[in-house]
Order: sequence, then structure tokens, then C-alpha cells
Amino acid sequence: MTSKLASTLILALGLGATSLANAGFIGQTVSGAHLAPTINDVVDGPFSAVVGAGVEFPGNLGPYSVDVSDTNLLLTFLSTATALPMTFNGFRLSDGNSSIDAITGVTIASNQWAGFDISRLSFDANNIWVNMQSLSFVDGQALSLDVTFATTQQPPNPTPEPATLALLGLGLFGLGAMRRKA
Repeated sequence: MTSKLASTLILALGLGATSLANAGFIGQTVSGAHLAPTINDVVDGPFSAVVGAGVEFPGNLGPYSVDVSDTNLLLTFLSTATALPMTFNGFRLSDGNSSIDAITGVTIASNQWAGFDISRLSFDANNIWVNMQSLSFVDGQALSLDVTFATTQQPPNPTPEPATLALLGLGLFGLGAMRRKA
């Protein structure tokens, strides 16, 4: 192998390994529970799931499913239902292993639930609460929530992780060594 080819391969390996830290739910363990009559009383759950392809909570929390993606929750009713009037009657998603970056925002992306607005959402760094009290739902109606995390608000040129920089440095060192040899 020529020194020029070896140098190119080392540099390509160093640059190809560059990656950025990723905040979000994908690959993380989350817990879901249905709470009522208060925000502290668990009715169904908690159930744990690793976020990936498919619906994480397919109806085991009541008459709705919850599909979690990297930065979104999709709650879909599976039948016609009315949530009883209580202090709190709804869903909580939690960080199952305390390993997800802090939640910094939750907004409504789309909403088919009559009467549901931002006042029925609350969150902290590790939890999201959706209060459905006194609302009526029809089979198939969905609520989509976008979630932001502490590290998703990155500067325009995010800083690579230390391991990535070390690999890049090793590639550049190898390039220099091969150049001296030639």
C-alpha cells in the first residue's frame, strides 16, 4: 500500500468517525403511567419501554396508545371515551433510567382533541404530564407533542465529543507519520 493511500485512509477514518452528542428518546428507557384522581395516584402502570420502532405503549394505559419517537409523543385514542372530571386524569411519561437529557420544552405539534390546550400540559426535567380530565375522545383522534432537550439547543457549529476529537487527532498523527516516512 502506498503511503499516500494509507494517509488518505487514516484521514478518512478520523473524519468519518466525527459524531455529535444526540439528545432525545431513541434507545432510552421510558416509563408510562395513567394517573387519576390526582397527579400522584397511579391507576395503570408504570410500564417501561425502550424507545425505538413501533408503539411503546399500545393501549396498556387505558383507551389510548402512546408512540414515542426521538423528539415527539403521539397519543392516539383507540376507542370513544370520556375522561372523568378529577383533579388530574391523564398520562405521565418519565425518564426510566435517569439517563435522558433534561426536558426543556413541550409544545403541541398537532391536536385533534377538542378542548385540549397548552394549559393541560406540564413537564419538568424528567417527566411530561398530559391532563385529559373531563374531555371526550373519538376513536383515532390524536395529539402530537414535540419535546426539546437541554442539548438539542446547540450552537450552529456544535462541538464534537472528546472521543471523536481523539480519533481525529490519531488520524492526523498517522497522516503526519506516513508523510515523514515518504
